[in-house]
Amino acid sequence: MSHSTQLARWLHKRLSHNYVNASFTVPYHLRLSATRRNSSLLEYKRTNDAVRKLEDALEELVDHNVILSFQKQEERGARNKIVDATYLLTPHPDFIKDVKAANKRQHDAKNALPQAPSRLETW
Repeated sequence: MSHSTQLARWLHKRLSHNYVNASFTVPYHLRLSATRRNSSLLEYKRTNDAVRKLEDALEELVDHNVILSFQKQEERGARNKIVDATYLLTPHPDFIKDVKAANKRQHDAKNALPQAPSRLETW
């Protein structure tokens, strides 16, 4: 991971771990509020600053062929203030290939382990 920001590294790791069914037909949904809460990397007073930093990190993921594109859907409150935003991420074919290969390696490694006897069989 040669990302320049810590948020981009965190997002890449999160996508790799959570998006195991990566495909073009199923976009990944990312909420600003959840990212703000879970990463603790978007602790800004103004929500606009957090949105800008998140979009910069997403642009970096586009540059590194992790995602093809992202679409933003905003939820606005009183006085047109951004309450929350949802991003729909479309994965890049290289990322899909990497995720599928990692899932295959994990499945093969799990099946290659000898089955440990249960506690009842050892008596």
